Amino acid sequence: MKKFLASVVILTVFLPNLASAAITKYTPGIPRTDFVDVSSHQGSLSVSDYQKMKSEGVKGVVVKATEGTNYVNPYATVQANNARAAGLTVSFYHFARYNSVAEAQAEANYFINVAKELGADKDTIMVNDQEDNQVYNRDVLTNNVLNKAFENTLWANGYKNPEVYTGSYLLNSRFNLTDTQGWIAQYVANPLASNLKFTGRSAWQWASDYQFQGIPGKNFDVSIDYKGVFTKDKDTEHKVIPPTPVPNPNASTYTVVNGDTLSGIGIKFGKNWTEIASLNGISKPYIIHVGQVIKVNNNGGGNTNNAVSSTYVVRSGDTLSGIANKLGTTVSALQSANNIANANLIYAGQTLKTSGNTSQTTYTVKSGDTLSDIASKLGTTVNNLQSKNSISNPNLIFPGQKLNK
Repeated sequence: MKKFLASVVILTVFLPNLASAAITKYTPGIPRTDFVDVSSHQGSLSVSDYQKMKSEGVKGVVVKATEGTNYVNPYATVQANNARAAGLTVSFYHFARYNSVAEAQAEANYFINVAKELGADKDTIMVNDQEDNQVYNRDVLTNNVLNKAFENTLWANGYKNPEVYTGSYLLNSRFNLTDTQGWIAQYVANPLASNLKFTGRSAWQWASDYQFQGIPGKNFDVSIDYKGVFTKDKDTEHKVIPPTPVPNPNASTYTVVNGDTLSGIGIKFGKNWTEIASLNGISKPYIIHVGQVIKVNNNGGGNTNNAVSSTYVVRSGDTLSGIANKLGTTVSALQSANNIANANLIYAGQTLKTSGNTSQTTYTVKSGDTLSDIASKLGTTVNNLQSKNSISNPNLIFPGQKLNK
């Protein structure tokens, strides 16, 4: 990963033996070395190498898996397998290159496919590495939309632990994260355990030139893991854990917990995330905070009836036949109402029409849609759709987004 420096000082006097000094376990007062991240720069690493890291406090390794849609770290397999053999927690990261929602989704799928081959399961931490130069050139809103498309693709495929890596400069100046999210890089001149940075976030990458004893000629990025995100005890993975209580779908409010996203909450309650955002007055860039109480139903505890909802939001594990059985309809009826060509291709978060009502006032964006195509289908204009949906860039819409007519 790139080097995010807090400051740069240029000396005009030559100071022998100081410039080459790397950080080691003997450097006084340094923060913990909870985990490292590795890529092709570190090359092949043996079980013995990882055991030496472990002896200096390392508990986890984040391995670079992919970049864009055509690069795989050639050392990823041996790096991941030997780290596991040494008893370390293994996570994976993807260096993002995307410039559109479609590219973000394609890169996320590429990352998922390669990570699976490397042994990732649905609990593995999957990191979106945000440091490409193009991130600096885009505005906050565009970056937020693209990053959300990447994250939503991970969620839709069952990967429930997405994370974001970035430098301190990009954080909030080029995109937003929740107050507790993010693995943040910042390299200060004198990193100290008594002066930690970003303690409210997941982790702080505090050096890129750490050298472990017995592994000569290789520098490593080292990080402190504040929340145990990257260093969870592997022994706990095989213990029986009580299932998370399923929220009452008729509840009127929900309290946000760590790791929640609007799209994830929407899936829990069978609603499109844009409905929840609208109900709570949450606007772009759609930030929510731990402990925030949000409305998830606009029923006010009032009277209920037996009318069937006109939409259904697909949950993880759903099939079209299963949804049809739940709703007392047929697969072909759902396909017809939602223009679904392949009954086996639906995704978590997708909003399905469940009745033949033609007087619909909303439209759910499908993969491949453009705003001009949607305007033609609905007999309206692009400008009208932009105005009614607060869309500043007509080229930035994404599957699952619900548009008002």
